[in-house]
Amino acid sequence: MHRPSTLLTARLRPLALLAPLQLLFLAPGCGPLAGQRPCLALDAEALHLPAVAEGLSASAELTLYNLGATELRISHLRLEPTISAWSLDGPTTAFGIGADGAQVLTVRRTASLAAPRQARLLLESNDPDRPAVTVMLDAPGSSANLGASPARLDFGAVKSGQTGVNSVRIVNLGTAAARALELVWSGQDATGDFGATLPLDTLAPAGTLVLQVSYSPRGGGSDQATLTLRWQEGEAAPGSGQVAYGSLALPLSGQQDLKAPD
Repeated sequence: MHRPSTLLTARLRPLALLAPLQLLFLAPGCGPLAGQRPCLALDAEALHLPAVAEGLSASAELTLYNLGATELRISHLRLEPTISAWSLDGPTTAFGIGADGAQVLTVRRTASLAAPRQARLLLESNDPDRPAVTVMLDAPGSSANLGASPARLDFGAVKSGQTGVNSVRIVNLGTAAARALELVWSGQDATGDFGATLPLDTLAPAGTLVLQVSYSPRGGGSDQATLTLRWQEGEAAPGSGQVAYGSLALPLSGQQDLKAPD
């Protein structure tokens, strides 16, 4: 029932809009049998934030309901871990929710390499049945995803002493920057026949670079090689303290034109 939002402030949500059966699902212990006491219900026990690019914020709403007959007091609320990547829009100190009232909180996370993917929202209240509640929070990790067009390069026949040049367009389709870009060559013809130079070492999300690849045949017959673009992923696995690597392989082929030069 939570949803991504760009809401910057908390707002009230009329409890009357919820159907009775939905209220029973939110808090089975509340209702006519609860007596004259507050009764806390949440519209979610966990929030899952959407994936966004590094440097941008993702958010999700959490609604607190008071299904009891007296005021519900939220005496304490905090996020763990207490770092700036996770934040809370709405009341951050003690507040009250009247009988049959509701309060919306917005949890926000700014995606970055250092930002934990998991967190917890801790709530303490005067509900005798639920004095302490923990809402689990998580967000998908950011990662780079590079694609190439064309996906392979065939230089065809190139005369000895000449150089063929082709271009390949690299685009980052992921949500994180591809850092520390490097070229890795493989194949028996990779060291002398083919060549390329990276124009930059970081490719931002939605960024594009054009890679110029050259082919200068040194001997007769066909040549083949693989040019692999390797980079550091934008976010390590949770708790690993390590950075994962990604790669994109580009097959190359060409052959020497054995005809006499013009």
